[in-house]
Amino acid sequence: MQSVYLALSFQEAHQRAQEEIPKHFAAHDALDLQVQQQVAGESAMECRYAAEFLEDLPGEYVELGKSEMLARKLLHMQAERIEYMQEKGLLTSSEASDLEHQVYMAARRIQNAPKEIWLDERYGGATAMSGAALFPQASSVDQGFGIGGGARAD
Repeated sequence: MQSVYLALSFQEAHQRAQEEIPKHFAAHDALDLQVQQQVAGESAMECRYAAEFLEDLPGEYVELGKSEMLARKLLHMQAERIEYMQEKGLLTSSEASDLEHQVYMAARRIQNAPKEIWLDERYGGATAMSGAALFPQASSVDQGFGIGGGARAD
């Protein structure tokens, strides 16, 4: 499952960077524009490699990873909203603490729940991912997305 989380997080980080970088680095001349376009192209290529990697994994695990990540994101947003409501005086410290505890416990249940339970509910069971499925013969650098991956030479 960590490979699923890693690839999904990698894709999201690149998508956010592709949206944010142009806002912070204005193209003052042709070279600046060319560099920005090259970086955007390399990032898009890395995202395609991550998508290909995810396609090689069992679909139910990718769906589970996406669902868990979304649930955690929603819980994080809920915790931020609780903090905001406390700052505005809409919740007392005690109320906010109780609600934050509920959010924390929900996040722990998601994190600690055996994956097989969800898979049984959703798919009527699924085979456990083996090390071979999680880590195909090619390394992460060969897949094109890894720390310091840069452009992939095919």
